[in-house]
Amino acid sequence: MTLASLFFNHRTGRVRWGWRLSAFGILFYTLLVVFGGLFSLAFGSGADAARETYAYQVARRFGNQGLSIATCLLASVTCMRLFDRGGLHTIGYRFQRGWWRDYLGGWLISFSMLVTVALVGLLSGLLSIEPGTGQTKSVTGSVVLAVIFFNAAAINEELIFRGYPLRTLLLDLPPAFAVAVQGFLFGLVHLPNPGSTGLSTVNTILAGFWLGAACYRTRNLWLCTGLHAAWNIGLGPVLGLSVSGLDPMIQQTLFRSHVQGPAWLLGGAYGPEGGIVVTGVLLVTLFMLARGKSNSADLQLPEYADGSTGRSSTRTS
Repeated sequence: MTLASLFFNHRTGRVRWGWRLSAFGILFYTLLVVFGGLFSLAFGSGADAARETYAYQVARRFGNQGLSIATCLLASVTCMRLFDRGGLHTIGYRFQRGWWRDYLGGWLISFSMLVTVALVGLLSGLLSIEPGTGQTKSVTGSVVLAVIFFNAAAINEELIFRGYPLRTLLLDLPPAFAVAVQGFLFGLVHLPNPGSTGLSTVNTILAGFWLGAACYRTRNLWLCTGLHAAWNIGLGPVLGLSVSGLDPMIQQTLFRSHVQGPAWLLGGAYGPEGGIVVTGVLLVTLFMLARGKSNSADLQLPEYADGSTGRSSTRTS
């Protein structure tokens, strides 16, 4: 083996996938630190009292999401041009026929999963749910704001893990291996979240597999974005629970939920994602997605090389 072959795969004519993935991660993180620092300087120029307000915190969170999305797109396009000879149109957010069916299908699947989790919790006495106490107008405004935010957050994380990274992995690796690599990375990134445990990390890795399988099945990011956004919206703005251990900073929610019993069952303070009930629901849904018919087994087909349009997974023939 020559030194060059450590970096370059002569059979595929590409830099090896590990180096491509590493280059993306380093470039994305470097750009995020630089632009994030500039953003913090600009955003931190107000008075201390103003920075403590809810409006300021919300605006900053939206700004951070927008900055991360823009930075990820820049890093993705750069790596595509350098390594994959692709363009932004192959990232997975093309408005091809049936894209909205994939997106709304993700909402349907996630809400069905959450209903299952809630029913198990209610029937077992581990979960209590009561209506929110806020005024209708304030609750509606808070939920609408949260829906927009969690969609932006979902787009951000899908670009980071299932955008360029999964796309470039699928060019060289068997699908199951490619999905597994990004799934483990997805889980590891969530390790610093408050209250994370071994079980919450396992569930987050499973969620990475689940979202990666959705991306591979449809050859786009619409289904996994719908899954991701709806799951977080159902947990936070709807049920009033923690989202991966994080406080969603929502002033009013549709319901107020209280988790009881051992944390390993329904997650405790971390939220349901830290419990074994969610483990079971994720495994069942992952199995169904994995068994579903993909657009094609040929990794050189839609969205991953030539930019042609993939077939929507939720469209009926």
